Amino acid sequence: MVESDQEIMRGVPVYKGTRILVHTIADMLSQGATVAEILEGYPALTRESRVGADVCQGHFLAEGVLSSGRGPSVRRDAIANGALAKLRKFLIDECLHTSLVTLAHEAGHLCDQVNFLGLGGHKDWQLTTRIRNEDYTFVTNNRTDFTSLYARERLHSGLVIILPNVIP
Repeated sequence: MVESDQEIMRGVPVYKGTRILVHTIADMLSQGATVAEILEGYPALTRESRVGADVCQGHFLAEGVLSSGRGPSVRRDAIANGALAKLRKFLIDECLHTSLVTLAHEAGHLCDQVNFLGLGGHKDWQLTTRIRNEDYTFVTNNRTDFTSLYARERLHSGLVIILPNVIP
């Protein structure tokens, strides 16, 4: 149910087969998010995944670490209106809530989410290759790994780090 791999989110525990941090879900639960909200925003999770978050939440609260769909396609519209050059192309990491995709679409940007592209659970370097090849600006909360990976790139479309992870 939970795994740790140094090449995925710097070895921080994630739900098996995903890039979703267990402590992120535990933090959301501690802030009052419902299971339905979490499952809506993190489609790779199941109701059973929450058990790991409950255990993690208790540990992190004791340690004082925690505080007590895809939108409409704008790509076709942008191409039809000749405005494609004005849009940013974002890729939202699996560790962030899927509602960010909708927010980007509503702002008129192109946006995908790691899970929507079948990249859930991929290694950080594998994502970086896809991000570079498809000219994405990557949005994540995995600052340490991706600033290091991006520092090796000659040129890239950008990196956005979002902290802390809360439902927008």
